[in-house]
Amino acid sequence: MGSTNGLWFAAALLLAGGTRAAQAQINANLYTTYAVTDSGQAVSWVTCGSTQGSEGCYGSGSLTPFGKVCAMLEDAAVIKGDTVTQHVYVMDSHHKGGSSAYLDVYVKKDVISNSYDTTTFKLQKRVELNIPGGLNVTCYAAENPVAVYLGTSTGTNAVAVNKMDLTVQSLGGFSPPIPVSSIQADYRGFVTINFAEGEESGFYLIGPNGSGEEDGGGNQVLLNDLNGYIP
Repeated sequence: MGSTNGLWFAAALLLAGGTRAAQAQINANLYTTYAVTDSGQAVSWVTCGSTQGSEGCYGSGSLTPFGKVCAMLEDAAVIKGDTVTQHVYVMDSHHKGGSSAYLDVYVKKDVISNSYDTTTFKLQKRVELNIPGGLNVTCYAAENPVAVYLGTSTGTNAVAVNKMDLTVQSLGGFSPPIPVSSIQADYRGFVTINFAEGEESGFYLIGPNGSGEEDGGGNQVLLNDLNGYIP
């Protein structure tokens, strides 16, 4: 597995650090919630909370069409003036009935005034992942400052989608092949990709800069302060 450019990673960390400080000011009391339809073909969203001079819900809409939404992620905010920008990643396991899973990358913008928050979504790119999809697969997803890591329960390798240029890199794989069973990240940006089938198992550990840190037999998990691990 290849490593990412050191300057790129350093810039990503500085950006993330500056973002957290600003986030406590302009959008601390605003949030967007998402709901996937029963068919998995659309995602509805609602932005609510409060600004300095108002409170309530400020906008709503939907992201569509999809074949079957199977995983979603939202990355850290970038704040410039009154505008908050984030990427929302929607994994589609059944795009147009094809055999490959896809990742739709949206740019989400919130323009915040004293009394209102105007939220917009724009599709930046639809990325073919070249890992098995389908209506009944389970999808796995996590992200760190440099990439989004994705896999499916019928795939024997995961992929990393570079956040800068949205290129796809294949990750992992064992001999004999073992399906992906989970992908997790911690708050520092370490990511574990686990593989398991029957008595066979293995794992890859990815560092915050995208480099391969460790691999071996068995499964390993990372814990974080947001979501609990359920064995």
